[in-house]
Amino acid sequence: MSHVYYNKTDMIRTHVYLTEHQSQVIKLRSRRDQRPEAEVLRDIIDKGLTVEDSTAKMSTGQSLLQLAELGQKYGAHGPTDLSTNLDEYLYGNKE
Repeated sequence: MSHVYYNKTDMIRTHVYLTEHQSQVIKLRSRRDQRPEAEVLRDIIDKGLTVEDSTAKMSTGQSLLQLAELGQKYGAHGPTDLSTNLDEYLYGNKE
C-alpha cells in the first residue's frame, strides 16, 4: 500500500456526514491498515476522483465524431439523399 503524506498547511478542514455503514467501513480499514481514518478517507476520495476522471463523459460533438470515425473504419454507408427525403425515411411513404 502506497502512502501519500500531506502537509497540514496544504489541507482544508471539512465536515462530512456518513451513513452508519460508511463509517464502519472506514473504521475497519483504518484499523486493518493501521492508518488514521482521515488518511483512509483521503485515499478513497482520491481513488473516486481518478475513476471519475477516467470515465468522464464526452461532449455530444465528440460522440458524433467518434461514431463517424467508427462508420468510416467499418465501411458503414447511409443514404446519400437523407436531407432531401428525411420525412420519407422517418415516416415512410404517405401515399
